[in-house]
Amino acid sequence: CPIPTKTAVFGKVTRSYLCEDSAYPAEAVVVTGTTIYDDALAFGQRADKAAIGRSLGFAEGKVVTVLSSIFTEIQDRRWFIEHSLAAAADRDLQCVVKLHPREDAGTWQLIADRMGVARPLVRRDGLWQAIVVADVIVSWYSTTVLDALLLDRPVVVLRVPGKNNPESLAGGVRIVDNKEELSEALRRLVMDRQQRDILVEQGRQLLVEHIYKCDGRAAERIAALIAAAADGHGTVANLSSNADEELVHGL
Repeated sequence: CPIPTKTAVFGKVTRSYLCEDSAYPAEAVVVTGTTIYDDALAFGQRADKAAIGRSLGFAEGKVVTVLSSIFTEIQDRRWFIEHSLAAAADRDLQCVVKLHPREDAGTWQLIADRMGVARPLVRRDGLWQAIVVADVIVSWYSTTVLDALLLDRPVVVLRVPGKNNPESLAGGVRIVDNKEELSEALRRLVMDRQQRDILVEQGRQLLVEHIYKCDGRAAERIAALIAAAADGHGTVANLSSNADEELVHGL
């Protein structure tokens, strides 16, 4: 399969996959960020947390959002659901679950009923709304963690034994291994504003590695890259853009 002249990628992590783990030459891969996160950033800047909470039917109080994922083993999914619901109930948190597109809501509700805890509010869409309404995010291992970090929410990753490796997110999220550790992490992040702010700031620093600048201008950088390729000389021609020239040229 031929390698494109230029490939635009989310961030430094993706660039390293292509250039170090694969066979892409360094000059062929350009870090631009992605327009998806331009939209997420704009949403977060105008979102009203209280209004979104009211629209979802939440009473006043703290909210935890669980960003679910897809599991290859049924027992792993059940383990994740049980631990997430138990920790949320332990801290008396209102819980909203953003389902993976291939996931059904019934399992969450059945397990909640069997455990004797409140059923979570389950959503198939509205990822960013589900994140913004939360005081803290719980996830397994999903790219939606990056959305949560971009929207300035502290994230706790519940590591499924032997199944996921969230170490690439270490330093920007809190990683826990069981419901007791998850419950304690939720308590600290909900009750201690300083702990919350520290983790949010660490998340912002992690984002630089994964999705570059988070400045809402990825579209400009991608447009500049396309214009440079169309020009045929590696320069930006007839483009009124302030995109970073060192990125446009892959430097």
